[in-house]
Amino acid sequence: FLWWGIFVASTPVLDGAEWLVILGPIFLTLLLLFISGIPLLEESADKKFGNMPAYRLYKKTTSPLIPLPPVVYGNLPWWLKTILFELPLYSRNFPQEGPNWCRTNHRESSDELKMG
Repeated sequence: FLWWGIFVASTPVLDGAEWLVILGPIFLTLLLLFISGIPLLEESADKKFGNMPAYRLYKKTTSPLIPLPPVVYGNLPWWLKTILFELPLYSRNFPQEGPNWCRTNHRESSDELKMG
């Protein structure tokens, strides 16, 4: 938002080819939204915390880019969240429900309980 603010503040003095300075904010926005910003952070957070119910609630109620109160953002329809840059690519590696620290074999855990 800083670079967009600088661009907007400078618009009264821009003339002719100087309008090409808009390429800077556009480039940084695309970089943040699709390459090095939000996608990388969301992917690592989803892998690390994706099985935790509190994180899933946080992700449903927190805007990835535009700051809004969680109560407001959590109740918005999906189409409006998409307009506010909650893109499906930010959750493409979201793990399935269930804790990642539990054993996957139920028989092993019950056998250990009997032995203990």
